[in-house]
Amino acid sequence: MPRFDAARTAALISACSRRAGRWRVLAVLAWSAAVALPGAELQAADSQTAGTPASEVVIDDQARRNKINEELNDLVDSPVLVPMATLREQLERGAMTAGIVPEAPGDQPLTPTGIYDRVAPSVISIGHVYKCPHCPNWHLNNATGFVIDRNGLCVTNYHVVDQPLDTAESLMAMTFDNRLVPVVEIVAANKADDIAIVRIADPSLQPVALADRAAVGTDVFIIGHPGSRHYTFSDGRVSRRFMSEWAGEKIPMLSVTADFGVGSSGAPILDAYGRVVGIVTRTSPVSAPKPEGGRDYVQMVEKLCVPVESLLKLLNDGG
Repeated sequence: MPRFDAARTAALISACSRRAGRWRVLAVLAWSAAVALPGAELQAADSQTAGTPASEVVIDDQARRNKINEELNDLVDSPVLVPMATLREQLERGAMTAGIVPEAPGDQPLTPTGIYDRVAPSVISIGHVYKCPHCPNWHLNNATGFVIDRNGLCVTNYHVVDQPLDTAESLMAMTFDNRLVPVVEIVAANKADDIAIVRIADPSLQPVALADRAAVGTDVFIIGHPGSRHYTFSDGRVSRRFMSEWAGEKIPMLSVTADFGVGSSGAPILDAYGRVVGIVTRTSPVSAPKPEGGRDYVQMVEKLCVPVESLLKLLNDGG
C-alpha cells in the first residue's frame, strides 16, 4: 500500500494553495497520497535515472509514450486534472504577483556534458491532453518546459498552453524520470513574448538558474524534444539580437545557430554556466525564388528565441 509522504504533501499544498481553490488543494493532497510510493513499473523507470548522471541515461521514447497513454486513460476522469477552461482563464493574469527565489548559478563554466547533467533533470515535457480521433486513447501533445523554482514553477511558451477547449482537456507534464505530473495553475503569461509560467504538482524538481542576458557570439546549448526525440542536446551561439513584431507588439528576440525543431517550443537556451539565456519559440525559413518558378529554395532556417530579459520582466513586474 502506498505510504503517505507528509513532507511532500505539505510542500504541494503550500505551493498550490496561494491561488488555487480549496478543491484543488484537496485534489493535490489525494494525488500526493496516490503517488508517494509508486508501483513497481514506475520504480523500474526511476531506477534508470536515480543516482545516474543524466548524460548516461538512455532515453526510451517509446516507453515514455506508452507510459503516457496508459496512465492518461486513468487520470482523465480524476480530480487532479484542472479543466482547460479554468487554465485558459488564467492566461489573462499577466505578470507575476509575487517574486521567486532564483537558483544561484555556479561560478565556474561547465563542459557540455556537465551542462546536460545539471540541467536535463530540470527540463520537462509539457503539453495538452487530448482524445485521439484515431484510437480510443488519450494522448499528450509534446512540447518543452523547464523548472525555475522549488515550488513547481515552470516556464514554457504561451502558444503551448493556449489551446482550444474543443480539443484540449487539460495540461500535463512529464519529468526526466518519466513521472506524469498535472499542471495545476497558469501563474503568469505574456502572449507577445510567447511566455507562460505554470505550476506543476511537484515541488521536488531542481530549478535551473537564470542569466541576465546573452551577447551576440555567446556559446549556447539547448535541451528539448524535437519530433518527440526527448532530451536532445544541441549547441551553437547567439547569432543575432533584434526587434520583431508579434501579436501587435514590438518585442526583443534572439536568433541562435543551435538546432531545434517542432516539440522544442519552450526549451531553455543555456550558456556555459548552465544558466537560461533564452527560450525556444519558433523557426523562420529564409527562402529564395527559383528562376524557373515553383516552390522557393529554402536557403537557411532561422532559429528564433525569446531573450531571458523578457522572462525576468514577467517575473519581476508584479513582484
